[in-house]
Amino acid sequence: MRSIFMAIAFGGVVLAGPISCTTPSSKKVITQERQFSEKHGVIVNAALVALNANDYAKAALILQKELNAQDLSPYERSTIAQLLGSARYELKDYSGAITAFEASIAAGGLLPKEKSSLDLNIAQLMIASGKPVKGAHRLENWIASGHIPKPKHFEYLWQAWSQAKQYDRALPWAEKWFNAAQTKERKHYDTLNFLYAQLGKTKQRQVILEDMARNWPEDKDIKQAISRLKDTE
Repeated sequence: MRSIFMAIAFGGVVLAGPISCTTPSSKKVITQERQFSEKHGVIVNAALVALNANDYAKAALILQKELNAQDLSPYERSTIAQLLGSARYELKDYSGAITAFEASIAAGGLLPKEKSSLDLNIAQLMIASGKPVKGAHRLENWIASGHIPKPKHFEYLWQAWSQAKQYDRALPWAEKWFNAAQTKERKHYDTLNFLYAQLGKTKQRQVILEDMARNWPEDKDIKQAISRLKDTE
């Protein structure tokens, strides 16, 4: 999240170079659409200097004022809003960062890959800043739209639904996270044990506890948990 704005290549007043196009006739037009005008480029470069100097408050002021301009292209508006989101994130204004990132998408100046990356960032930021349900829904939609998730995305999802105490929604993602782990650590087992306990899944919990007992034979708490579980049968 911290280096979002650093991913944007810039030089002079041009903040992005040409993009690939399918037809020569459209290439020049699209290239122009993904460049900053000199008028706005000078101002945004000043914001970039402030960002690179870690003066996030100054950058946010410049960028917020620039967003009020009426003659911005979709690309310019999307880029400025994305930079503003980065500045607000660094200022720990997470709600403001989310709003700016969403405005970046809404402006319509992002490429599909850029929009996808920002969608993912928004979902993660929502989960990390106390909006677990909204973040989980957004991340699930990101996966449902055809993106290939990594184990860390499964982890974000079970954590988000657990924060919301919706353990039935958390469990499928926790199981995917467990199964995707190349090296299963104690935290993987503890997570399933906890969720199975919360959902009253006794058989599944017994299997995971017995597996844990084989992996950590010296742990008396695991043996006691197995014993208590058998007493309830």
